[in-house]
Amino acid sequence: MPIITEVVNTPDEQDLTDLLKIVRDDPALPSLDEQNLQIWLSDRLADPLLQLYAARFNDRLLAALWLRHDKRVNNDGTHQLEHLCVREITRNRGVANKFMLDIVQIADQQNWRLNVLLSEENTALGKWLQTLGFHPQDNNHYYRPTHGKG
Repeated sequence: MPIITEVVNTPDEQDLTDLLKIVRDDPALPSLDEQNLQIWLSDRLADPLLQLYAARFNDRLLAALWLRHDKRVNNDGTHQLEHLCVREITRNRGVANKFMLDIVQIADQQNWRLNVLLSEENTALGKWLQTLGFHPQDNNHYYRPTHGKG
């Protein structure tokens, strides 16, 4: 499934509808009612330290993740990857893999380090991240650019 990875700075109404569907399918989020889910999404979209990346196919968003860059916490240029989620209806079609490969390519181009915090029981996700070039360290998986200062 060919996707386009993009930064979504100002989501239009269709993007917001798609984002709500995506985050509703996120197994890492607690079960939120519709109103609280909209508040959660609005808060993330308004957070100046977060940047939304999305995977688009046929003008619809299929996957999303947020990158957090807070120099007060990550003064080494590390971006914290948060809430990667793919719509349940499009899972097992390679969307997450292609999306993350694009994110890793962006990180290489921008000379960003990426970090993903995982729980100890999430070994399958950790192994998948390692196939993308992330390296485990404690409960974190780090990606360092393949060129530049990384």
